[in-house]
Amino acid sequence: MSKKDLPLEYEVLGIFDVLIAEIRKNANVVRENAKQQYRESVNLVLIVAVIIFFIVIILMRRSFYQLEKIESGLISEAESLGWDATHDALTNVYNRRWLQHKFELLQESQHSDSIKHSLLYIDLDEFKPVNDRYGHVAGDDFLCGITRELEKCIRQNDTLARMGGDEFAILLENCDTDKASEIAECLIARVNKFSLTIDDNKVVIAGCSVGINSFVGADLEFSQYIKDTDSACYTAKQNGKNQIQVFSS
Repeated sequence: MSKKDLPLEYEVLGIFDVLIAEIRKNANVVRENAKQQYRESVNLVLIVAVIIFFIVIILMRRSFYQLEKIESGLISEAESLGWDATHDALTNVYNRRWLQHKFELLQESQHSDSIKHSLLYIDLDEFKPVNDRYGHVAGDDFLCGITRELEKCIRQNDTLARMGGDEFAILLENCDTDKASEIAECLIARVNKFSLTIDDNKVVIAGCSVGINSFVGADLEFSQYIKDTDSACYTAKQNGKNQIQVFSS
């Protein structure tokens, strides 16, 4: 290569150096742009992830709330069904089904052969005229009032049940005939004193007849036991009403 060609070669090399420097510069710019885009993408992904996280949390809380609401409704419905199965809808005392259950529990208890229990069967005297004269709504109010009076005579472990219409039964735990008679006297006194003002009229009835039947946990059929006690109540009514009759086989 001649000395004449050297300047040209230097010029070409200089151009290459400029191109290389420009390429490096552009590469650095591209690299910085790529890094910036990467950081923006990462930030965007993080923002989206946070948004999704909070959406999931909100949806989960809403689902838990709905599940709790459904569970609460099911529990409330079960309790309502349980109440309806064991209670009288009008007076809110127990019904015949629960009375039978309690009777069978007393029979199955470990002291069933040594402890005496009693059953009272109560039939209100001359209650029908209240319904006939003032209507069933007033009659229902009167029955509820009478029920509250009956509750004042019984003990904590006793079971008051409405058998239907104007008839009630009370299962007295650990109660002999003498004590049952005292409770029956209290019932009669309470019913005799009770009155309800209907259409500005003081409404009373002729009292109640009570049958008493005591037992030690023998092998008794509930239906027969109720029938025998009701028979004693009927005898009290036939003998003049508003009195007590003890069942005797």
